[in-house]
Amino acid sequence: MLDSTINDNYSGGVADLISTNSSVINSTIDGNQQVIGQFSDNCGVLNSIRSLGFEMRNSSISNNNLPVRAAVDLWVTNMATIENSAISGNTAQAAGGMIIYDYNRKLLNQISHTTVNNNEGYGSGGVYVTAQQSGVLAISHTITSGNTQLVPSPGPSLNPSVVSGQLLSQQDFSEVGQGAIVNVGGATPNDLYGTAYVPMDSFKVIDQNGDGDTAGGVLLGPGDTIPPGATSTVIDGLADNGGDSQTHMPVEGGLAVDGGTPFNYLPHEDQNYRIRPWDGDGDTTEVCDVGAVEFRSVTESDLIFKDGFQATILIRRTLVKN
Repeated sequence: MLDSTINDNYSGGVADLISTNSSVINSTIDGNQQVIGQFSDNCGVLNSIRSLGFEMRNSSISNNNLPVRAAVDLWVTNMATIENSAISGNTAQAAGGMIIYDYNRKLLNQISHTTVNNNEGYGSGGVYVTAQQSGVLAISHTITSGNTQLVPSPGPSLNPSVVSGQLLSQQDFSEVGQGAIVNVGGATPNDLYGTAYVPMDSFKVIDQNGDGDTAGGVLLGPGDTIPPGATSTVIDGLADNGGDSQTHMPVEGGLAVDGGTPFNYLPHEDQNYRIRPWDGDGDTTEVCDVGAVEFRSVTESDLIFKDGFQATILIRRTLVKN
């Protein structure tokens, strides 16, 4: 699926079922809803289920409202890649942003240069991971911040497992009822719920306000950071920043700017197809930003001197590798 927009549907978004090498590239999936009782209500708005080689790149998944799972749902998927994308403003029961359900898969799934922000869910506001063993998941250069774990109001209709933060069955959710998404007694930030096999120390920005309120055995590594302030000190809200899909622009001086590694195996362009890495903090060293967008970067075509009347000539002195 290339250069596409999937929006304002009432039966989910995109389903990738038992496929090989399928892709969502440079696309927007926005404002979709699901109705309880349909086949799709146990899926995310972008699903890859028992597939091999699924990828999502340079895309925006935003403002979707789901009765059960998550905006992006990788369910028993091998060799999935999520890269240069924004997952923002979604609401779901199990996880607002993304579920990665490994179920003893043995081939690597990778998430890099992705921004997960402003999502809401009961199991986790941001990302919910169930890895069964080490070496099957890599998460790097990704922002998971400013998401909210919803807390259901106590009542006779609620199944206790809803409160416990476990992955729930359709029966559990049907007991909650259609009003469960808005029937909340309070909310606490929760950006990542995972098992012991969630890889850390990979240049990520997690949580906000120094909270470190991840759950399920997730421990931060030396290369990961927690903003001392709100997420707004790291990234701006989802907006049109000149690309084909909406993005979260890093805030000048924030942790995301030049917060990653020098370029090696990482994608050489950001979500807006601008050069990565780029010297965003002005120290003359080109380092990748954390998240989907490189601060103040330009396209390759902007480096070409055309007519002699530009006010500024951009010269790149270091080699750009693919």
